[in-house]
Amino acid sequence: FPKAVTHFSPGSHRNRPKQRTSFPNLFMAGDWVKGLDHGANGLSQERAFVTGLAAANEVVEALRQGNKAEIIPVEADEPHIVLAKMMAKQRRLVFPKAGNLGLPGRNLFPPRMW
Repeated sequence: FPKAVTHFSPGSHRNRPKQRTSFPNLFMAGDWVKGLDHGANGLSQERAFVTGLAAANEVVEALRQGNKAEIIPVEADEPHIVLAKMMAKQRRLVFPKAGNLGLPGRNLFPPRMW
């Protein structure tokens, strides 16, 4: 399904908005919001849901009425995931121009796919 998911270019994270804005009664929510330390920093339905809860909590706090939603903390990565992340990071340091999956010059997901 072309254009069925959001897609951001590399380096666009620095330009994403934070949850709080310069307007006292406007709060952002969505998988593209940065500054919320919960789960992956990437794009996902779960992140969109959690930022929605966090934005609602900001409204409750600003209005001083209502009940805040409980946001369950994310569990730490299991040891095999920690190891895989470390290996992927090292691969990117050693082979910075390699394509996906560490195959030199080969990219599994061409840019025009999305």
